[in-house]
Amino acid sequence: MIVLLLANQKGGVGKSSIATQLVLYARTSLNLRVVAVDLDHQGNLSDALRRNGGFSEEKASTSGLLRGSTCVGTTDAVLVPADAELSALERDRESHGAFAGSLIAAVKAFRAQGYDLCILDVNPNPDIRYGAAMLAATHLLVPIQLNQEAIDGIRGVFDHARFGYRKVKATLNQGLVFVGMLPNLVEPTPFQKGNFASLVAEYPTALIQLAATDGTNATRFASIPTRTAIPECQKDGLYLGASRKQSHRDAWRIIEPAFRTIFLQLGLTARAQPTQPTQRTQPTQPTQPTQSTETTQ
Repeated sequence: MIVLLLANQKGGVGKSSIATQLVLYARTSLNLRVVAVDLDHQGNLSDALRRNGGFSEEKASTSGLLRGSTCVGTTDAVLVPADAELSALERDRESHGAFAGSLIAAVKAFRAQGYDLCILDVNPNPDIRYGAAMLAATHLLVPIQLNQEAIDGIRGVFDHARFGYRKVKATLNQGLVFVGMLPNLVEPTPFQKGNFASLVAEYPTALIQLAATDGTNATRFASIPTRTAIPECQKDGLYLGASRKQSHRDAWRIIEPAFRTIFLQLGLTARAQPTQPTQRTQPTQPTQPTQSTETTQ
């Protein structure tokens, strides 16, 4: 099971919206068995998946999970929701080690139950929730906005003295893989273009490169443009890739290559759709009815 953490030490970058759409992409387009764990007390991921209606909700919230409550997934799409108590965990310093151990144990339990993907959405502050998620994750994706504050936040993601990626990977979670930065809310302005160039110069291998589609070797990077379609879908808990609204479909055509590339980097491909038994018409003779199977693509 892949455990994908979305993290940035700067809020307001659209992290939870991206997490929501990644969860729905994995479940709807790839038919993967998915667990969404919301570690941000604001609960934006939880709210969107509740509105979606396709996820069973664990009785234990994430604060309960970090305190040792057991979660047992009973469906192919599971939400472990956020709650207000999450923000109090940092003050309980004597239990920090136990909190991290409980999250790691929960991830192992979901892996043993055959889930394909667990997505962790975490608050932007480098507290114990952030640290526990860094220890439990197998992969790290960093949404970013193209402004100076968000770029400064990237430095914290890599080099924070307590929970920076480089320190965690070197000492506590050597298997943690950095997937890349994903610029979000991108607009074609000179200001953002300049910041993007600075980002490429400072972190030349940290962006997610897309395959060229125009027959050239031009370098293209994954990004998500500013579109009203994304907050509209977040508000209603909708999967952008399944919407029939034209503006949503137009936005998805731009965004889908980034999602597809991320999942290829994670090594996750579509799970075969289950075979659905279809009852044949009962014959007139008193024989036992037979069943045929049809595979839904």
